[in-house]
Amino acid sequence: MKTKPVQLATDAKLEEFRNHNPEEVTKEQVIVPPKVSGRDARISKTVRMRLRFGEMLRDEAYKRTAQSGEKVSEADLIDEALNEWRKKHKIPAD
Repeated sequence: MKTKPVQLATDAKLEEFRNHNPEEVTKEQVIVPPKVSGRDARISKTVRMRLRFGEMLRDEAYKRTAQSGEKVSEADLIDEALNEWRKKHKIPAD
């Protein structure tokens, strides 16, 4: 005879399984959003750009993600480029 796929070997695990409440939020499930000031909150914009610039963004995001081991998005690269542009043209921050 085959063993059952769910192995609840101990009574404690069986009771935990029976008493599980899916609507109860545990400490591990609580997601705390990062604190962002009003001016730094993210918004969505739809922009038109040349195909080569879109490909450059995608490739650079992939390369930096691979190098750092953390997700680098195309939006992060655009933020960085706009900040550099602001510094280059000496536009004061808000």
